Amino acid sequence: MIAKIFGWALLGIGIFYLFGTAWLDRCLQRFRSPGMPSAAYLGKFARWQRDLYTADSWPLIGPTRRPFALFCIASLLGAFVLANAPG
Repeated sequence: MIAKIFGWALLGIGIFYLFGTAWLDRCLQRFRSPGMPSAAYLGKFARWQRDLYTADSWPLIGPTRRPFALFCIASLLGAFVLANAPG
């Protein structure tokens, strides 16, 4: 029972960080470099590169990567705990 609660809590934390990532990504999209095709921004990992944005957005790139990494870690740990929970 405790393992299932812990697993669901980790998944909830992952979802929280996913919303934070989406918000920061939306903020970054306001700083697109002029002349870049929209296809350059499709992949999540590839879209957080400095050359895709103006210099004003560079302080946002690192803080956008962190919640995405925390989302991945918390979600994977939550799924692992739920998969191995007894009962």
